[in-house]
Amino acid sequence: MFSRLYSRVQIPATRFRLYNIRFQYRSLSGTRPARHDLFDYTSGRWLYNEALRLKERRRPFNVDGLRRLAAQSVNRHEDDIVELKKVFEGEHDRTLLITMRDGFQMVARIPYPLTVPKYLGVASEVATMEFMRTQCAGIPIPDVFGYAPDAENVAETPYILMEHVEGTRLSDMLLELDERDIDSLTEQFARFEAEMMEMAFPAGGSLYFTDDLKGVADGILLDNPRFSVGPETRDLLWYGKRSEVISNRGPYDSAVAAFTSGARKEIAYLENFGKPLLPFTRERRALYNDEPQKPETHLHNLRRFLEIAPLIVPSDPTGAHTRFRIRHPDLHPQKLLVSRSPETGTLNIVAITNWHATALLPMFLQAGFPSWIKNHGDPVSDALTNHLRIGEKAATPVLPADYASLDVLEQQRAMQLYHKRLFHHHYFMNTGRHNDIHLMGLYGPHALADGLRRRMFRHSSWMWEGEPLLLRVVLVQAMQNWETTAAAEGPCPLEFDEDYIRETMDLYKAQQDIDQFMSTSFRDLLNFALDGWVENERYEVISQLMAQAKSPNSSETDERDYPFNDMDESPYL
Repeated sequence: MFSRLYSRVQIPATRFRLYNIRFQYRSLSGTRPARHDLFDYTSGRWLYNEALRLKERRRPFNVDGLRRLAAQSVNRHEDDIVELKKVFEGEHDRTLLITMRDGFQMVARIPYPLTVPKYLGVASEVATMEFMRTQCAGIPIPDVFGYAPDAENVAETPYILMEHVEGTRLSDMLLELDERDIDSLTEQFARFEAEMMEMAFPAGGSLYFTDDLKGVADGILLDNPRFSVGPETRDLLWYGKRSEVISNRGPYDSAVAAFTSGARKEIAYLENFGKPLLPFTRERRALYNDEPQKPETHLHNLRRFLEIAPLIVPSDPTGAHTRFRIRHPDLHPQKLLVSRSPETGTLNIVAITNWHATALLPMFLQAGFPSWIKNHGDPVSDALTNHLRIGEKAATPVLPADYASLDVLEQQRAMQLYHKRLFHHHYFMNTGRHNDIHLMGLYGPHALADGLRRRMFRHSSWMWEGEPLLLRVVLVQAMQNWETTAAAEGPCPLEFDEDYIRETMDLYKAQQDIDQFMSTSFRDLLNFALDGWVENERYEVISQLMAQAKSPNSSETDERDYPFNDMDESPYL
């Protein structure tokens, strides 16, 4: 049913690097000079909805005002500034490098208009960086010189002014890493996370300077009264019209409150703004007969989740599982600056540069592999924990024995898989050596149940996009695994008959097949991101290939559902 949208197309795959797009995402190479370099996004193109993506990232500001503020933040005069240039564009903001006459350099980060929550996002990130920099001496975090959480200043934009750290983004050199580098880097990750997770907080949410919360939101003071715990800043709690609804986003006084915050937010959103929607992911619409899905179904499942949530939060007298702890939300290669020691050759992490949306959550929700490292579903990576559970030694991943005889394309694929396996393996092993608290979440007796709890947390928090399936799946799995998931003895309040379970899991399998088809036939092969982002220099050829892939005999519905056409996203806000 899905292949009707496509015709066969010959793709010159060897022209493209196959390494996962997340490792190269938003590189600044090949910028387009036609747009204003400081105000506009120039680091890549989008295969669809490009006008919208560019609008979301356009941020004009008063350049002279920013220069003045930057100079004042380090006790200089604005005339000392000889250059202000853009050096990087990330997921939430762009980075400007400011150079003084004497060679001193500093960084300005300016959030895109799409970045949420307004005010709270910048305020929390700055406070988090300062708290972590002063409380965790072993974690390399740039110093903040000045900031504004809103545009009420002479620069006419929110901003963060901070220390410039010399180093290379890890994302720019991943293909150069050998196993020694990967072992060293993941050991540093594990040590950083161990230092973070040793701290417990009196409430959940996000960190702020106490003064920034006055008159804005409630807060819970820390022992150092300069800091408070306030509202959580995860993006999906504030996206679109969700910022207009009243919901408890923190500070949370219990693990249950934190666990259910996303679901309660989405219920409030659906009660105020919910409407029937076609699935946002267009290639999945055929699974639902190209019909809009009603929000009432999702609302019902969200309320089912709230019914069981208090029963599945771990019961732990020591509090190890449920205390509020901090963790970097995305230790992504883009956000890590590294430098190689000339004496030892060791690759050292010299700065973690982005702390946007850092949350204080119960440990059972914080645990897990970083998203770009986890390699679940791969037999070699999955065998790692299975071997350890039965007392066997886990072997380090290796390249295929016939690697040297493979063609170039096959070697690239083999090397990509080898790297993913190495990162997964060494992250797990180094976590075991340095971070007992986290190891229990990855491997302990509650690890499988905690994984299901985290999926429930994620899918109950997710934004309504016309797809009720994933929450439905985890509710079925909770019922099926109630004895290991429930915190106390007692029957599961949920009841699903065999037909419902079979229909749910069959639909889930069909969705996985579609997602796999899209990955292997398009995104992984041509190396572009889920939102259609691609490097400037590859945009034209990829666009042509996408045009060839479309069936010449497509219907009006097929045109609407073709995943690489522009679409109206406003109903999904």
